[in-house]
Amino acid sequence: MSRKIIFAGIILFFSVAHSVVQSAVKGVIKTDSPGSGRALTSGIVPLEQLRQELHLTPAQEQARQQITAQAEASRERTRDKRMDIMQAYKSELDKPEPNLARVAALVNQTHDQQAKDLRDIQQKRLTFYANLTPEQKSAVKNVLKQRLAGIEERWKKHEDTESVPER
Repeated sequence: MSRKIIFAGIILFFSVAHSVVQSAVKGVIKTDSPGSGRALTSGIVPLEQLRQELHLTPAQEQARQQITAQAEASRERTRDKRMDIMQAYKSELDKPEPNLARVAALVNQTHDQQAKDLRDIQQKRLTFYANLTPEQKSAVKNVLKQRLAGIEERWKKHEDTESVPER
């Protein structure tokens, strides 16, 4: 039972942390706090600028807007569910014998829905990309390479600063 409590607590923590990070992101991360992905922003074309450079056709722009709206709706739905989870935790922890399985079920439902949403959005993004012109694909490819390099840089910095205490 204590492992379930710890696991559920860890899930809640990361769920809330992820939600906070997602709220700050909105395109390109602009914060410089530790772990914020600040390496992603150096030298990266902001998404709005990239969108303008792609010179999307009206049909492409409509598809992009639909994907963006679906992603935002998914984030909002997940954020609301996380608040429900937090409220369920509070409610259960006020009881003499908390039913943490109830909370775990809410967490599982939320994660299942979020995974479904992410798969659906990813498929739409792949379709969107497939319908770009070669020039547009090249611009997107360059931005993705820059983002990947930024992620690798951040991971490397994290690995370099991580130390294991001697015993």
